[in-house]
Amino acid sequence: MSLLARKGYRPLYLTARPEWLSSTTRDWLAGKGFPPGIVHTTSISGGASGAAATTYKSNELALLASKGLKPGFAFGNTSSDADAYNDASILPLPDRIFYRYTDSAWNGRRIDDYGPLLSEWAALPPVCR
Repeated sequence: MSLLARKGYRPLYLTARPEWLSSTTRDWLAGKGFPPGIVHTTSISGGASGAAATTYKSNELALLASKGLKPGFAFGNTSSDADAYNDASILPLPDRIFYRYTDSAWNGRRIDDYGPLLSEWAALPPVCR
């Protein structure tokens, strides 16, 4: 993820966790070595799961699209991610990447390790200077 950030991609961490876990989520991301980015959480006090998580994520992606923003890559590990990416018309392979989750309904690419993606991402041109 840091390689993509160095190329000018800006991370948006979209999670159905409740807003009160924003700091904990940022700490977890930093602790795992993820680059800084925008963290979007749900305003639902206990968070969201299942259909509610899909609706939340779909609405957030639609709001971004209404402002002319569309993810260059979409990462996920749940069915709510897969469904939201489908709702947002984020293209299948190779842009939809699922960590240890098989996105069989919407043709995403499953990975068990981010390492093999590094050479692919290294070949990408910078998106911002």
